[in-house]
Amino acid sequence: MASCYLHKCDHCGYSVQTLGLNEFYRDARGRRRPHGHPAPISREAERSGIAGFSANLYCPRCDRVYDLVVVEFERPAARSLDAWMGWVKPKEEYSREDAVRCPDCGNAELLLGPPEGKPPMCSRCGRGRLISEEIWIS
Repeated sequence: MASCYLHKCDHCGYSVQTLGLNEFYRDARGRRRPHGHPAPISREAERSGIAGFSANLYCPRCDRVYDLVVVEFERPAARSLDAWMGWVKPKEEYSREDAVRCPDCGNAELLLGPPEGKPPMCSRCGRGRLISEEIWIS
């Protein structure tokens, strides 16, 4: 059940989109593959279960969007409801609040949806703030 967000500078108009959360599974080689929602997109996805969630997250420091794993479970969830309701245990490395970080600068304050508190400064003009809005949900 992914949502797409638009983050737009209230001064210069620069904008960036983020997307998530997306269910994924691991194939036989351990590669991350889209699982599909509300139903698995393949027999392999159905057999494998939901390994976790990923998202396209924006780093305001680097001014880049990254496709990152947000949480991966100790054991794949057999049902979508189990994953979304938090009935499966995350791997230890995803149990910390700051577990997901920018792969380039290490920033833990990455954007998916509207941030809690003050919106971040625009990395392009440095004068405005990135105002967030949900533009669609699936």
